Formats: sequence, C-alpha cells, structure tokens
Amino acid sequence: MWYFVHDTLFLFYKFMVLKVNKSLTTSIVSRETMTDFKSYYKMLFDWNQSISLMKLSNWEDFYQRHILDSTQLSEIIDKNLKVIDFGSGGGIPGIPLSIMGFNVTMIESILKKTTFLKHVVNSLKLNAHIISSRIEHIRLDESVTITARALTSLTNLFSYMENVSRETIGVFLKGKTLEEEIKEAQKEWLFDFEIYNSMTGDGYIIKTTNLRRKGI
Repeated sequence: MWYFVHDTLFLFYKFMVLKVNKSLTTSIVSRETMTDFKSYYKMLFDWNQSISLMKLSNWEDFYQRHILDSTQLSEIIDKNLKVIDFGSGGGIPGIPLSIMGFNVTMIESILKKTTFLKHVVNSLKLNAHIISSRIEHIRLDESVTITARALTSLTNLFSYMENVSRETIGVFLKGKTLEEEIKEAQKEWLFDFEIYNSMTGDGYIIKTTNLRRKGI
C-alpha cells in the first residue's frame, strides 16, 4: 500500500497525515452537550477528592486537554458502529463520545473507577455501558471500533483486539512514540493505517484496519 506524504514524514514509512477539522469538531457542540461536558467535569472534580481518576486543573484546561482530545475522534469514527473503549479510567474518551451520541461500552478493571463511570452514565442518562473486567477477557464477534488513550503500546492493543472480529477498527490517541510503536507492531502484525494530527497538541491519532497476525 502507498501512502502520500503531507505535513509530517516518518522516514521508515510513507503515509498521509490528515488534519482533523477543528471548526467541524467545535461547531457541532450544542448547548445541551456543553452542559453535559461541564456536569461530567464537576463529577470528576468531586470524586477526585477521594479516588484518583485523573489530574485535573481548571475547566478551560480540562476542556482543551480532555474534552476536545476526545471529541475530535467523532470526525473519524463511524457512528453506526459500537465503540469499545479499552481501559477507560476516568472516562476519556468514552464519556465525551457517549455525550455526543455514540454507543459506547467502556472496559475498566478497577472497581472504584467503574463505580464512578456508572454514576456518570446514570446521572447524564447516556447510551453507554460499563464492563468491570480486564481487557484480555473480553470476547466480541461483532464489528466495532476500539478506542484507547495513553493505555499501552500498539502491539499490546493489537493482542487485545485479537479477541474481536477482524473487521474491527482501531482508533487510538498516541504521542511522540508512535513511529517506534508502528515499527514494533509490524514485526508481528499486518495492518492498514491512517495517521491524523491531533488538534490538541503534538500527538497523533492512528486509525487501523484489516488487522491480522503475520503467518495466519
């Protein structure tokens, strides 16, 4: 497969780097959606006093670093597919995507965090489900979109995705180590991918398709 070079080049491979459209991402947020985002932040702030969910500062910083980081994925994810969020933690990106109308199932193994996630889902009446389980125990036959942020390497994520349909799509928020992660994953896996520049920093979003282990 050939990928065309634009804006950024990883020397080991040629691929297209696409800009997520910032104006589209921000313009579709309604007043009701923004209210839910703020309610989610308030719940995070309150619960963070007793259990460690994530590092929080003020609302403006939270919106930029976490809400926009999550909602930009709505430009990439097919809304007709169920979203499975691996290692949801405090709910990023699963909760913001659910607030935007995606059908999200969040996988989290730490009971205190799943209790918090269920509280948010029930309070905001979201179309979301919480599963308290280790990711490697999940089995799915249907085609879904897998999301994760700052969870683990691509190689490990692909191993977790082996338990779901081959038609499953991966959409992962990644940082500066993406080049090394792709090269490492290519030792064991065959996959197609697209790279998007993140609108919230110097990170990337990688979308993977047609995943299969080498030699199978």
